[in-house]
Amino acid sequence: MPLELHEVTSASEFPEIMACYWAASRNPRSKFTPLFAPVLDSGPTSSDDALKGFMARSWFAHSLDPSSHWIKVVDPDQDNKVIAAAKWMIYPKDPFAKGIPPTPSAFWWPDGEGRRYVNMVFENITKLRVRRQPHALLHGSMTHPDHRRRGAGNLLMDWGTRKADELGLESFIEASDMGRWLYVHHEFRIMGEGDIQPYISEEEKSEEWKRYEEMMSPLKFAIMWRPVKGKWESAGRESVAGSRLGE
Repeated sequence: MPLELHEVTSASEFPEIMACYWAASRNPRSKFTPLFAPVLDSGPTSSDDALKGFMARSWFAHSLDPSSHWIKVVDPDQDNKVIAAAKWMIYPKDPFAKGIPPTPSAFWWPDGEGRRYVNMVFENITKLRVRRQPHALLHGSMTHPDHRRRGAGNLLMDWGTRKADELGLESFIEASDMGRWLYVHHEFRIMGEGDIQPYISEEEKSEEWKRYEEMMSPLKFAIMWRPVKGKWESAGRESVAGSRLGE
């Protein structure tokens, strides 16, 4: 049977989505995962604890934000196993019309250099994402390593681009190297580079800071953009101005 796409509507669906994320983020290993789900020691439950904490925070944030849409792809031939998922943010209006909210603190990190490092990353992400126009943003996407190249990614992209086109929205993606080929297929183009690495002077760097820097560097991605309905022939120079890239 063909793969099926569904929008996530309850917290009971989230553990399987997070298990898919955990598997995908380890093959290949993502430099971004420790930001949100750090495994802080080598204890027997450390990895599970990190995933559970991340899952709880992710669902809480999703449940409070009407712009947030989690989408999953399941395989009916494997008891509807979740094989891929994505989070799309759909903003029919300026998401910052009421002001830019404060950057959240990485409270799940112990107080110290690790939290300071991650907080600086989050400050950089916030600056990058301040786009004062209606738009769609692919916040994150993953496919289980055992189920790549089966078309799940295309289903996730079709959902977001179709929703954007229905609402007349341009779309953005913060793209990894692995995903770029898929996004280009869906009419996105690279418009610049997002660098969210925190930078301090060498004199300021403690040994602990250097360990985290090694663990989570580099923190860069391609900023990709798709005009309304993918109509590049009618996208003028103003449409791709630096202000639209969060600069």
